[in-house]
Amino acid sequence: VDAAVVASVHGVHVKESHRYLIPEIRKRFGICAPLIGTSAHSVASAIEAVTTYRPDYLFVGTCYVSASHPDKHIVEGPSLPGQVSHALSEKFTQREKPVVL
Repeated sequence: VDAAVVASVHGVHVKESHRYLIPEIRKRFGICAPLIGTSAHSVASAIEAVTTYRPDYLFVGTCYVSASHPDKHIVEGPSLPGQVSHALSEKFTQREKPVVL
């Protein structure tokens, strides 16, 4: 995060297991905070992230087996982003709902 603040980056991605750091990251950047997003691997995780941390975007999945997750043999599948988007639309207004990727 220190390097991101110094470099004035335009976006920061926070791992699902570290999303509790989002409020502190926003504080560190101050008024010029970049887009801040996090990962979600279930509908419940996505709802918790939006309710508690208000990320600008959610990266949903792992949808497919990939080299970036070599130890993950069971993936959530390509339907999860749609399920998350639908669930968030039912719970939050369009203004409150982050972009789902």
